[in-house]
Amino acid sequence: MAGLMAANTLQKAGHSVLVLEKSRALGGRLATRRLQAAAFSTVFDHGAQYFTVKDARFQGLVDEWAGQDVARIWFHKSTENGHSYPTFIGRDGMTTIAKYLAEGIDVRKEAKVTRLAMAETGWQIFLESGECLPASAIVMTAPTPQAVDILKASALELPAEQLASLQSVSYDPCVALLLCLDRPVSLPEKAGFWQPETGSAIGWVAENHQKGISPNGYGLTIQMAPASSAEWFEQSDEACYQCMRQAVQPYLGDSQILEWQVKRWRYALVKNAGTDYFQWIQQAPPLILAGDAFAGPRVEGAVLSGLMAAEQLVERLKSQSAVGSGTV
Repeated sequence: MAGLMAANTLQKAGHSVLVLEKSRALGGRLATRRLQAAAFSTVFDHGAQYFTVKDARFQGLVDEWAGQDVARIWFHKSTENGHSYPTFIGRDGMTTIAKYLAEGIDVRKEAKVTRLAMAETGWQIFLESGECLPASAIVMTAPTPQAVDILKASALELPAEQLASLQSVSYDPCVALLLCLDRPVSLPEKAGFWQPETGSAIGWVAENHQKGISPNGYGLTIQMAPASSAEWFEQSDEACYQCMRQAVQPYLGDSQILEWQVKRWRYALVKNAGTDYFQWIQQAPPLILAGDAFAGPRVEGAVLSGLMAAEQLVERLKSQSAVGSGTV
């Protein structure tokens, strides 16, 4: 979301933008997947399940998404003092929002960046495929450990304090299980989202039919709690399946499991995010790091990080406009 928000902002400012995505899917942890089992076509959100709003600028964006029928309210979450606040989701799954932000933007999937090099008029970006692409500026929104690896491979010398700060960022992993079922199940929460008590191996369970993104199929998304995810991350799919299935068995009733898949997120939840929204690595040619590692482990943090990084870059590029233009 940080990268797509930055790309969207830069393109609206009149710049030519190219998004390089190393995976086959768009949206990062805004991940939606469809599984076909028997007569059922089941849709799952298997990364972030929802997002909330605190910042006024983010509220403006969410209002826009809702007005375009891209996002909608899922349920209202209660607080300890008796208040409640809305949780938002993508209309047809969380990737709906990512696809909306990517409309009209040149996106290349399965394009893994290995290193960067400074050129006479900007940057050269080297891909694992062997291709080399020119750019006048770069916004890098990969998880911080991956971003640091690229910077090191690029032989870019960072101040010791900045490098130490980047290397100190850590993430909790997450192991998720997708269960295709032959009939509805009943979770403790009517909205279809249930969080067990602290200490459970399971972090939460969501029923995608109740959520409204899987009208023709019934499926549970089950994610392990951070500590359990770390413990089970390197275990086999079968072992993870058995562990999570056993934990939710009381809620399956007479339903039959038609199909299952295990998904893993190595960089699921940043644990020690910064507060500066982004970091300049170099101002000439421009290179900025952004993402939830700089603004907090929430969709809102990632979006605001990408937005603010792009706005700073727009101002920087204005000052360089006399030199020429290129792709960001």
